[in-house]
Amino acid sequence: MEETRQPLSVRIDAALASLGTVEDATAMEALARQIQAAYPDGLLLRSLIRHLDQADSQLRGGLGILATLLPQAPTEKALLRTALNRNESAHARLSAVTLLQDFLNRPVEPQFIQDIADRDAVILASMRDMFAIRPQQPMVLAEYTRQFSALDREHRRYVLRLLDRTSPADAVDLLCVMAHSDAEDVGADAVDFLGGMDARVADAMLYVLSQSLYLHPARRDRARALLRRRRMQGHRFMPPPVPADFRIKFMGFDPAGMMRYQAASEGSALHLLLELAVGTGIQQLLDATFIEDPNPDRTGGTLPSNGIEVPFHFLHWHVQYTLAQPLLPSAPQRYPPTLPLCAPTLWRWQPPDQPASFGAFLARLDAGEASGNSSAADLRNALQHPVAQALTTLVENRFHNPSSPDNGAASHPETPSGQGPQAMRAYAIWCFRSMAALHCAIHDLETAIRLLPVIHSLEADEGGFAEWAERSGLSL
Repeated sequence: MEETRQPLSVRIDAALASLGTVEDATAMEALARQIQAAYPDGLLLRSLIRHLDQADSQLRGGLGILATLLPQAPTEKALLRTALNRNESAHARLSAVTLLQDFLNRPVEPQFIQDIADRDAVILASMRDMFAIRPQQPMVLAEYTRQFSALDREHRRYVLRLLDRTSPADAVDLLCVMAHSDAEDVGADAVDFLGGMDARVADAMLYVLSQSLYLHPARRDRARALLRRRRMQGHRFMPPPVPADFRIKFMGFDPAGMMRYQAASEGSALHLLLELAVGTGIQQLLDATFIEDPNPDRTGGTLPSNGIEVPFHFLHWHVQYTLAQPLLPSAPQRYPPTLPLCAPTLWRWQPPDQPASFGAFLARLDAGEASGNSSAADLRNALQHPVAQALTTLVENRFHNPSSPDNGAASHPETPSGQGPQAMRAYAIWCFRSMAALHCAIHDLETAIRLLPVIHSLEADEGGFAEWAERSGLSL
């Protein structure tokens, strides 16, 4: 006997509930459009109103998108009726107000809803729902921030003030994600709110933001200024030293010319994946614990057996050096989605002490930049070194073979093909400087010194760069 089909209303309710399970904004909008196309508008609107009473922040966002796809007049009327109905729950009424104001641009006069006495409790419940599911869905903080950014500024500031009634650790984690927002006032308000918190964890997060906000120098400088002010006010914050079991491996270059690192701590679940390059900044900063782990009881990070182990002081220098260089016009002007979540793991530590030998080598690099003191013979000999030959091939592939199936660069929109000789020169300098410093850091000073003539030639002037290209067989 053929199984009885579920009633249409039950299927619609299930479809709307599924909006609360989608984290990605693009996927949520696509699902909302699919639902709107599949069912009658009138039945969808009735189901939407029924869901308002139990909607958390994520489901509310999906319902808001759906509301914009339904006929405007009846949708506004139904939501306004719910918002003004004192027999409805406070949660349902405030959800209706949110959809009206933040998705349909239909303001609701405050005097009509001032009787909702537990408005704060409803907003706090939504926040706590988000924090509760964060261990299973880390990106929920980013989705909450996206929806938060759609609110008007006064509403956002009202919500921020309620963070004082949540756990300080939860509050600063959310504020870190907000500080990296594309929306300037959202990011600026988050940094300022952190500066006004009494909790010690706010100092630690300001310290992280003072380094991680490389795309937003004004916010970064504001975080530094607030941290200095708090120290003058008596906050005795000191960043912790990097754990003794923190291990870092340089994993080579990816097909698009990004330098790749993995970092792990055996004493915790910490396991970072990092990719960066000059002109593009950080392409990926990912905590591997965000990836579904076949062993959920894992308590320590495990690094692959290949790669070159490097000290933390080198990684610290290399990240700072790379992010200090200007971005290409074609580079993404936003942070990778997981960077705000992983920023504390990378930037929470004390600046490491550089060994005297490493500092002396960096000084030698800078002195060479000023003098350009390498001869043609030095350059010719240096270019015969295997590391120099490998880096030259890398530069050629990055700039001249963007569609090669062997290097995979076509899948990376940041590959700077067509950017011209200046971009090639900047990338070549970064490659050779980075690898020379790396070899110095792993106590291979001979290779580091062998690369100096190439670096000096590239940095000296346009003529030196042209000579390097000619001797390397590259066309500019």
